[in-house]
Amino acid sequence: TLSASCGPTKDVSNTNTIQDYLLSLGSISVTTILVWLLCLWLTPKFLGNSSNLLTKKTLKVIGLGIIAPIILAIASIILIVLGLTTGFGLLVLSALCILIAISTSIFIITINNLVCNKLNITKNIRVFGMLVATSIVLWLIGLIPYVGGIIGFVGVIIGMGIVSTNLLNKNSKNKEPKKEITE
Repeated sequence: TLSASCGPTKDVSNTNTIQDYLLSLGSISVTTILVWLLCLWLTPKFLGNSSNLLTKKTLKVIGLGIIAPIILAIASIILIVLGLTTGFGLLVLSALCILIAISTSIFIITINNLVCNKLNITKNIRVFGMLVATSIVLWLIGLIPYVGGIIGFVGVIIGMGIVSTNLLNKNSKNKEPKKEITE
């Protein structure tokens, strides 16, 4: 299109530059690597359990991935409205936002674990390399119109479900009564 000065104009809202794509790729890759490193450092069992949960308890993971954010959102709204528990309600809402932010990375890490298990990759440096490759592939799939949006939505649900299932399994194991050892 031409402007009043007869020079070409650029429609800023519809242009995607290479810089935008690289920033998006870097953002998802760095976030995924940081989440993976934190999990490796703080909760290494979580990394091993995530692929098992997805393959063996798929319906539970998907169900919790849908229900957990709804319950957390409702609980935080109720806590905020009560007035006396506003601080705790904001804390629950913040936890929900963090969970949503890292759920895609958890999904990518889980897919990477499945790929590494199939290829018998066990050394952390090789798993790291595959993690970078997996995040690039899933990012590229995310660029496909319609399919990318669906994969992204499913990734958020599965990532939230994996974290929720892990937390619930951990809490249920801690609440089991201890058995006495008799001779």
